Amino acid sequence: GVISTRLARKICPHCDESYEPNESEKAFMGDVQITDYRHGKGCAECHNSGYLGRTGIYEIVHFDDEIRGAIIEGATTKDLQALFGKKIKKSLRESSMEKVLNGTTTPSEIIRIIGL
Repeated sequence: GVISTRLARKICPHCDESYEPNESEKAFMGDVQITDYRHGKGCAECHNSGYLGRTGIYEIVHFDDEIRGAIIEGATTKDLQALFGKKIKKSLRESSMEKVLNGTTTPSEIIRIIGL
């Protein structure tokens, strides 16, 4: 299998507060409704960054006979990407959305590490 990982900064629990998201954050969240966007305003504990610690975001693809066969047959990158897309149980985007929804990190942090 293949594991794709990213580390996202976690919101500082000492200065965590509600805020109004900007347009790019709203666009990233799409149809997902969040009533309370959270971020760290910055404090002495987080050295005024608003973040303290990190959390992992993961995407896992288990190799099966179909993927092995495609690789052996010399499938194009486009074909392999389409095949992987069908086999991924949870994408980086989905995994990161969970972290935003449960208040672990911010949409802007996810945009920073995986893009829109």
